[in-house]
Amino acid sequence: MSSIHIKKARLTGGQESSSRHALDLPIVGSSISSGVSNRRLLMRFHIQTMTCGGCARGVTRAVQSVDPDAGLEIDLSTRTAQVASGQPRAAFEAALTRAGFAPAAEAQA
Repeated sequence: MSSIHIKKARLTGGQESSSRHALDLPIVGSSISSGVSNRRLLMRFHIQTMTCGGCARGVTRAVQSVDPDAGLEIDLSTRTAQVASGQPRAAFEAALTRAGFAPAAEAQA
């Protein structure tokens, strides 16, 4: 199973703490009979406009529109999304931009 992790910071009395939530999603196993490669690249996106759980859900939907089986980790405190997928980075950038979460230029992870 692949999972989506969302880390968010909470301010309590001036102190910052993080909590982690996971949502289990199915992942397609590697194809044995077709010989298709199941190579997944790790990509990191900095999304300045991603500030809350609702934003994280929007980013999740955008990522899943490109690859429903992508691994995804979202860190709200740093406003980053890490995606593990075999799909091209440009496809995720376009989907995120269409959803209103245009990523800043950042080096791949």
